[in-house]
Amino acid sequence: MAFKTFCFYEALKHGYQEVLWIDAPIVALRRIEPIFKLLDDNGYVTFTNNYDQSVGQWSGDDVLSLYQMSRDAAMLIPETPTSVIGLDLESTIGKEFLARWHAMCLDGVTCRGTVKPIRSPEDHYAIAWNKENCISKDPRVGGHRFDQTAAGIIAHQLGLPPYADSLRDIHYNKTRIDLSTVLLHHREFGETITPLEKIIEDVFWRTPFYKTPKAKISQALSKLKSSAKTIIGR
Repeated sequence: MAFKTFCFYEALKHGYQEVLWIDAPIVALRRIEPIFKLLDDNGYVTFTNNYDQSVGQWSGDDVLSLYQMSRDAAMLIPETPTSVIGLDLESTIGKEFLARWHAMCLDGVTCRGTVKPIRSPEDHYAIAWNKENCISKDPRVGGHRFDQTAAGIIAHQLGLPPYADSLRDIHYNKTRIDLSTVLLHHREFGETITPLEKIIEDVFWRTPFYKTPKAKISQALSKLKSSAKTIIGR
């Protein structure tokens, strides 16, 4: 799970200054130039986690122990999604972030999630989802997120919270895919996958011209009914 930092260094070796990592399941619904503008201005770009999750929820005990961090403290650190992450490798911030991220990924624990032996893919999956409390008995721990856990800890150490808010997950309805969405996390499981054409139709046509007006009309009618009941009640 340490491969991302190696890829950043490989890009640097080939002369690239700004590197934007995008996982394979990510779909760009709009032009991504604004993301590079954020990268220009800040030296890094990380995305707000749409699930409002924390490092403490997705880190094994052994990793927190190694970095002398309590579970309660980790619960207050926002998770930094590394499905999309950008660094300016000539900026002070970008250099420092990558150096620390790479070091954590090679510490022998963080990108494994445990100091215990990992003997099979099933063991690795169990760590990812804390099956049978294999990495923590704390009920708040859902699993371990390897390079992502590392990125969250380092962002906290450097005072670099996630700040961009245009990445959405197709599964999560609380932060819906809408006209502000630039990047879509289109990872789905099972036999059926939502076609990109359907997503584009929904975002660019059904939402602005049908769903949103319908919702506003429904809200207006509800207010009218509520007002009418209040008047009748008087």
